[in-house]
Amino acid sequence: GNGYEVYFGDNIVGKRPVHDSAIIANIFETAGRNGNGVADFATNVTGISVFTTTSIASGGSDRESIDSVRNNAPLFFQTQGRAVTARDLASTVRQDNSGLVSTAWGGEDNTPPQYGRVYLSAMGSEGEEISDGQKESIVTLMRKKGVVSILPEFVPPNYLNVVLDGSITVNLNETNNSLEAIMGMIQGYIANYPLNRFNTSFNYGEFSVGLRLLEPAIMGDTITARITKNFEASAADPITALSFGVDNPLADSGGLIGSVLESSDILIEDGDDVEEIYLKDDGTGGIIQYRAEDGSVKNTNVGAVNYETGYVHIDNFNAIGDFSIELRPDSNSIMARNATVLTLVDGGIQLI
Repeated sequence: GNGYEVYFGDNIVGKRPVHDSAIIANIFETAGRNGNGVADFATNVTGISVFTTTSIASGGSDRESIDSVRNNAPLFFQTQGRAVTARDLASTVRQDNSGLVSTAWGGEDNTPPQYGRVYLSAMGSEGEEISDGQKESIVTLMRKKGVVSILPEFVPPNYLNVVLDGSITVNLNETNNSLEAIMGMIQGYIANYPLNRFNTSFNYGEFSVGLRLLEPAIMGDTITARITKNFEASAADPITALSFGVDNPLADSGGLIGSVLESSDILIEDGDDVEEIYLKDDGTGGIIQYRAEDGSVKNTNVGAVNYETGYVHIDNFNAIGDFSIELRPDSNSIMARNATVLTLVDGGIQLI
């Protein structure tokens, strides 16, 4: 039921109050995750100093739901305070940090395999990145609870966007809704699609079936999925090289330039000059740098893309502005494993 109950003991276990005693109970209720992000404090009381925080408040979460307790309680009991398997480790981190979700895997599942290691990734309950302090706390916990001979390592979540474009066929004779209303249904379906979690892949077949169930007028689709990763850079915090993987095989390039990898325009600093460039794969696994101003080749050797594994390495540039890199996968269904977290994005779907 609602409210609170107070129990008293019998003076053997607990305290038995004397009859007609006045009982005063103080109840403190936190703000849950609403307390996250607090960094500045102030006072109007003379003589009271205000200290500056070294990191913002984080890790707060709302009360755990009944479904969450049902799922986590058996795992917490099973670990018994130690982490022998990767699953134990993920459970231990969730138990010690109630505001986080986590996943763990053995190094043998990496590409290439890294035997004798265990990896863990974690994020906030809403999919947000965690603070450096939380990462350090997790690494300390991993070393304390894990097996001595197994080297633990924290891996930041690999956030990837699954960008959908193409067309959806609609027969307006089958509905009283307008095209605008149907498009609103589709956009809501995409925005609320249940991804944004660890080990949650995008199954195009399931997505397409759900799309048709939205509205009788929807007859089919010719949607294509792309994988996009976003990067943040500035003059104060430039990117001079990057490596990332998408854990999915990429499409056959057919030897065509730009058929698999293409970037947005990237603001770079080259000596004293600042200019915009963009990147494309060369059709054989290399990456070419082009000048955005006229499309001319600036550099033919700035990295490589592995079409079989989806691993990308880029260097020989000094990015000082945000940019994204888009990859064409081998399939519309995108797998998410280990640290990968997928988000579904409408990349310009049209109704016909």
